[in-house]
Amino acid sequence: MQYVVLFIFLLLAYGLWRLQVMHSGEYALLAEKNRVRNVPILAPRGKILDREAASLSITILVFRAPVA
Repeated sequence: MQYVVLFIFLLLAYGLWRLQVMHSGEYALLAEKNRVRNVPILAPRGKILDREAASLSITILVFRAPVA
């Protein structure tokens, strides 16, 4: 029974070593590609008018960059 537990532990340790050491560059590149994604959000809206056709709001093109 002890050998089975030791074998499973060594198998898990090998898998962790393989991920952390052997393939670290590959996973770092995949993570960097996944970190930044450009998603265009198109939401053009028309004017909001009151009952006398006076403009209550207009659409203005605004660019914002969140700073984290």
